[in-house]
Amino acid sequence: MSTVTASITEPANSIEGSDPYTCWLSFSITPVQSFIEAARTLRDLSVGSALLVTLTAEAIRAGQQAGGKLLYPVLQAARDGRETWHGIPNQFVITCLPDQEAEIAKAMLDAACSAWTKLAVEVKAELDRLWKPGWDAGWQEQIDRFWDIRVAAVDRAETMEGTSDTLTGQGADPTRHHWSLLTARTSAGKQVRWFRGDHGQARQKCTLFGELEQMGPAGGVADTRSWWRNCAAGTRIGAARIGANERLCAVSLVKRFASCVPAARELVGPLHACAASMPDTQEIAAAGWRAQYSGVLQSELASLDAAITAFHQALGTDASWISETRDWYLLSDQLRNSAEAWESLLGEVPAANRVKISAAAGPALDTLIAARKKLDRARRDAAVPPAPRYYAILELDGDHMGKWLSGEMPAGTAITTAHFQNMSGLLRNYAQSIKQTVENAHGQLIYAGGDDCLAVLPRDSALACAQELRKNFPQFAPGVESSTASAGIVVCHVSHNLRDALREARLSIESAKRRGRDSLAIRILKRSGGDIGVCLPWGELQALQKLTEAFIRGGSARWAGRVAELEGSIADDASGTQIGLLIKAFLQRTASGSGVEDAAMELWDVVHRATADQNRELRTNDPGSCYPCYDDGAQSWERGFWSMALGAFLEAIGSASFLAREGE
Repeated sequence: MSTVTASITEPANSIEGSDPYTCWLSFSITPVQSFIEAARTLRDLSVGSALLVTLTAEAIRAGQQAGGKLLYPVLQAARDGRETWHGIPNQFVITCLPDQEAEIAKAMLDAACSAWTKLAVEVKAELDRLWKPGWDAGWQEQIDRFWDIRVAAVDRAETMEGTSDTLTGQGADPTRHHWSLLTARTSAGKQVRWFRGDHGQARQKCTLFGELEQMGPAGGVADTRSWWRNCAAGTRIGAARIGANERLCAVSLVKRFASCVPAARELVGPLHACAASMPDTQEIAAAGWRAQYSGVLQSELASLDAAITAFHQALGTDASWISETRDWYLLSDQLRNSAEAWESLLGEVPAANRVKISAAAGPALDTLIAARKKLDRARRDAAVPPAPRYYAILELDGDHMGKWLSGEMPAGTAITTAHFQNMSGLLRNYAQSIKQTVENAHGQLIYAGGDDCLAVLPRDSALACAQELRKNFPQFAPGVESSTASAGIVVCHVSHNLRDALREARLSIESAKRRGRDSLAIRILKRSGGDIGVCLPWGELQALQKLTEAFIRGGSARWAGRVAELEGSIADDASGTQIGLLIKAFLQRTASGSGVEDAAMELWDVVHRATADQNRELRTNDPGSCYPCYDDGAQSWERGFWSMALGAFLEAIGSASFLAREGE
């Protein structure tokens, strides 16, 4: 575990009056994204985020107890007087006296490392109690070498009068330079990657962290596979368990079970809250459907839920698992009364229980299947669509946050304690509001770190939730300059690999930022292949919504096939209006009302203008790139632009059509 401190300490020079706290310490911990995204379930996601907050919170508390003052973020005191830790970022800045720098830096580093070690020790003790000796070769090496935790330090003597002018130009704000220097030093430290070294035991890789070896006895592949299948699979601590096909390293095991050991309640932070049962992707996908149709199908849904509970009790499985897999039975079309189906269904149950089916389980499964069939009949009779099998991952991130914090936006902002308090307060209030917004959309919030958040939602409510989050994003300088945020939404099937879906969500938000920020990118990962998506400014999303609603009302999308025939055949000197007339002709023949024609024409106008704006932005950022734009000299669009615009329009049509489907 790396504990590097980079610092320069010189005689103090006060920037804000006679404040003696002239040394600023920046704490950071990595890896962040890869640690959170190494997840098979939503529980893994939530625990990964909460664990990072806990390590950071322990470091903050240690720094304050050692005599430091938290500069950013500023925490809010709860009613009992204690500080609240929800929504804090994984990086913070503490100020201290120059002669306290080394002591406080060490205290923060030791606190974070100690919290991680304590969780690891307690998780291992639980596993030692459940597993036979010999499984833990290389455990300590993986635990000790995983995190790269650093503290960068800068003394304000480096920005004393005259120094900042020399380094950054005449008239530079010394405090802004001080912040910039601290930020640069923190970033520079992260460029020196922590290499964990070779500590393997010739075993296969972990199914979550592919760079680390799985635990288990050293030996051949067959021996390790047999151990995981017969000894480790089905292991449960509290509400957390190991799946049938999982092979986990030491870091993955700590992440999986950290919320369920006593240390989670003793450490500060939200980790202990993750010990309870959590929804899975099936439950999220069906949450909006259940809320909408629970009144119509109340009796049938209650009978199905009761049958699920009885089936699990017959098999002797823990009740905490039932709430996490309830909607598997609602969505699956593979329920069959056979031992093979049970083995596939109950992969988390120990091998002995999977092979030997109890006499009570057969009738219980028959009852469950009958309840599901009864629900399906009632649903069809009431003209209710099937429960959706797709859900959405929403990621949102504030734009230019570094510039807002450093005072570059808006120009001339004074960097004072009040500046950081104002930013912290606005972001803290926003983070607290995110949870309610997500829950109102029947979703599950994974984390909200102030200016960024990650949530999983039903497909039907994801777009409206994203717009609500953007509308509520705090304005740091109202009336002077707008603060904005970009977001990415990925829609995928409940069986889609979660890590891949998270990677696509991250790529989507990067796409939104590349097109000029203050935008939303939507990516739909269809189970049948042929992924589609659209990226538009927030202000232009109304056109996409209108077409989606027109499709919901029964409008046809057959005309899109004729539009596709135009790709590659439009002259470069054509205009958007001329192409729009061709599209309108196709619409008038096949759109069949429902408002599709007007909505599609509005969307075409939005998409081709957005494509032009995006290409200009990309061309400006990379002059040598091949993004076609308008040629002022030739008075026409450069070759390939209209094919690109039509391609984007077709993907927007496909996205609207998919979002309008029910029961997919």
